[in-house]
Amino acid sequence: MNLSVTVIAPNREKFRGVIYDISPDGVQMRYDDSASEKLLNDKDPTEQTLRSLRTTLHFDLAYSKTVAHVKIEATPAYLQSIDDDTIVCGMFFSEANLTENKKISDFIFHQLQVSYADMDLKKNAPQMTGKGSTAPVQQELIPTSNQSDDIPPDKIISDELEELILQMDYPKEHLDPLKDIMNRVLSNLKVIQEITRHIDERINLIEQKISRGVGPR
Repeated sequence: MNLSVTVIAPNREKFRGVIYDISPDGVQMRYDDSASEKLLNDKDPTEQTLRSLRTTLHFDLAYSKTVAHVKIEATPAYLQSIDDDTIVCGMFFSEANLTENKKISDFIFHQLQVSYADMDLKKNAPQMTGKGSTAPVQQELIPTSNQSDDIPPDKIISDELEELILQMDYPKEHLDPLKDIMNRVLSNLKVIQEITRHIDERINLIEQKISRGVGPR
């Protein structure tokens, strides 16, 4: 995944990161090393210190026709520096609010259903290799976001907007409202991107079914 997340530290300090992996129990996220002091003061925390921290994660999960706004408590499980600028952090979700946990589980199960449907389609769909031939070929039927090295313009906009928001560290009279508006714009842009990606996936699946003569029932 490449999902923007806002972290509220125990001292109520906020900083932004990126979720790269998610499960029903927790996430693996990365954030800039400069935000480390907002999470904890100890540069070499013990496991007990980490387990005592209570953070809140804010992020959006967009899939199918659903956009789930998640606000869930989480506890750090580990911290690891992968380079001079980046920290990897594993977080366990709290089960204090089962409604938020269910939003995450629903998203994951939907992704699994789509993945299994795609794999089944790839496995069973014959491809034409020549005139009159139906021999299967090794071909990716459903395009993924990693198939092209070209960065789409909307992705560039997201990255530039996110970078601008992160640079707004100093509270000013008119800066905080602007920052809030930009965060909302960024969040909506990413939701639109995710919805568009899922629409494209469904269209591809339908086209493959039609090509095999088993159109949607």
